[in-house]
Amino acid sequence: NTIAMIQAIAAQSLRGGPAVDVARDKFTSRLDTLAKAQDLLTQTAWTKARLRPLLETALRPHGLTERFEMCGPDIELSSKCALAMALAAHELATNAVKYGALRHDDGRVVVTWQVTDDEFRFHWQEIDGPPVVPPSQKGFGSRMIEKALAGYFAGETKIEYRPHGVVFALNAPVGALSTE
Repeated sequence: NTIAMIQAIAAQSLRGGPAVDVARDKFTSRLDTLAKAQDLLTQTAWTKARLRPLLETALRPHGLTERFEMCGPDIELSSKCALAMALAAHELATNAVKYGALRHDDGRVVVTWQVTDDEFRFHWQEIDGPPVVPPSQKGFGSRMIEKALAGYFAGETKIEYRPHGVVFALNAPVGALSTE
């Protein structure tokens, strides 16, 4: 209900020309991703969310789920990590559709994760897209992915703009996955 109210306020507040329409669409899309992640969390009384369903939910609005290959163990994330991961996956997918691998019909994204005794590793790799050009400036999504996600997971993130595709990595201590 809170997110629906925020969306209504945004729709009323952000009226105007094409630039405002783009901003409103971005804002609404991000809120929608957050709302869907919260829906998953309500199923567990806001304590945790399983990573694969969370990613599937965050990526579904892009309508290209068959072009995502996901592989990793069945793990659960704390609510704060789940919300941050959902937003990061949404931002990565949005950029892949606009500029990266998902911009071309042959492009795809491989998402893997693994857990060792003391470390969680998450890896996103775009394949068979157009040649990658690093952005001239970082927007909200890139900053959120690099800084906020690292903070929520008490780990390190890295985005590489390799010529053959964007690669994103998150390395975090296992304990961060369950810490609220």
